[in-house]
Amino acid sequence: MVKTEAGAKSSVKEEEENEKELVFKLALSQETKRPKTSVNPPPTITTPSSSSSLRVETIANNLDILIEILEPLPVRSLSRFKSVSKQWLSIISNPHFCSRRTTQTPPFHNPASGLYLQAKGRELVNLSKFSCPSFRNLSSHLDSSRLYGIVQSCHGLLLLLFGTKYCVYNPTTKSCTFLPSPPVQSGTSWYTPHYNLAFDPSESPHYRVVCVRQCNQEDASSTTFNFRIHAYESKTASWWLSDYGFSAATFRDIDFLRSGTFWNGSIHWMGYFQSLYFNVDEKCVREIPMPEPLYPNWSDMRLEYFGLSGDHLHIVGIYEPLWPNFDVYEMKRDYSGWFVKFSVELEEVPIQFPEMIQKTRVPHEFLNYAYKIICIVRGELDDESYLVLHIPGKIVRYYLKTKTLEVLKHLTNDSYEVCRLAWFNVYQFIESLACTLFDIVMVLVWKTKSDDSVEAVTTLAVFRIDLELINWSSSFKADDAWKRGIAFKA
Repeated sequence: MVKTEAGAKSSVKEEEENEKELVFKLALSQETKRPKTSVNPPPTITTPSSSSSLRVETIANNLDILIEILEPLPVRSLSRFKSVSKQWLSIISNPHFCSRRTTQTPPFHNPASGLYLQAKGRELVNLSKFSCPSFRNLSSHLDSSRLYGIVQSCHGLLLLLFGTKYCVYNPTTKSCTFLPSPPVQSGTSWYTPHYNLAFDPSESPHYRVVCVRQCNQEDASSTTFNFRIHAYESKTASWWLSDYGFSAATFRDIDFLRSGTFWNGSIHWMGYFQSLYFNVDEKCVREIPMPEPLYPNWSDMRLEYFGLSGDHLHIVGIYEPLWPNFDVYEMKRDYSGWFVKFSVELEEVPIQFPEMIQKTRVPHEFLNYAYKIICIVRGELDDESYLVLHIPGKIVRYYLKTKTLEVLKHLTNDSYEVCRLAWFNVYQFIESLACTLFDIVMVLVWKTKSDDSVEAVTTLAVFRIDLELINWSSSFKADDAWKRGIAFKA
């Protein structure tokens, strides 16, 4: 049946978050409306309202309490609270605050709240009751008319292509950083690069951009085409080249352009016969085992879906012609194999959406179901996990446990070719306060002469804006520095 209580549990959680936010805003409004104390104030009579104002004043003056209140609030609320005051803007924008908040939040607590569908244009599909940011109003630093497209999404950050330049963009905060081009080795012919975003905010506030390039060594002894890997580090704002290369002949069927997915510290690429992953820290490439039940019959199946949700890597293979039944496999973190997480049966979906039955000229023994899996979203509980399906003319949500359905978006012929299922790329939108640019900041102390001219300047500390120390005075505390806003660059 079509779901009439879509997202009931998630709505309850959102209402609780909104209630907490409302209580705090009311307390803040009481503080701002309280009249200023006169020079000779009358005797104070303690009332419930004055007691409440006193508590608000205590919170406002105690930075630790204020941070403790702000940390658990949803990203949506924190984005609005930046306009309350310069102090709040400094706290919420500080990478140290963002990093602490993220490491305390499990990945399933911040699932995708929307999808960007990209074909000839870009469409939004909202997965929550809140609207996703549109690409019609990008950061003031970006010209939306020059946006070629989205290359990849990863835990709240997007990799965009503007002409020939790549940019890491946070659609929540509208912050962006353009990347320098990777270095080119002499004596080597390079072909079209494929870029992948590597970012795990629960591990580090820094991101990496992995570039896979096919190259040809120009010497008389070899004409072999190989793949080489470059990686850009936001921590150092520079590229490095991996010593590890691999043969194009060995992994000729892997789609490096579309299948790159970052999980467990590695970029994963899938193919029909070989699959591999690149561990960014260890700078090495290894093969990915295929699900055992699928591998012997892989030639009769097609790779229907490969993607990430939260901290879970999924793969789905479906027999041709499209069957309504399939298993969703999940990879074990130690790469020892895949296991069946969900068994899906879609036979009853055409009762609500008869357009899902595809008409063909050649009769088949089985009905040919017209659908495409465009996303798997995991909730904190299995009851909250669902598939996002594209059927002719619609994007629908299918809850895996309750088998309930909900229409998320109607697609028109003007915007998408509904006869060609999933004729577009899909990118997840996840709310995030992650920074895209990390600057080096120096804290200076100086002495002045009697005529106010500078006598001496002492460097007290040199650190990155995320407070990774390069040089630090023993008498200065990093935690105090970021709280006082010294490390914040407006």
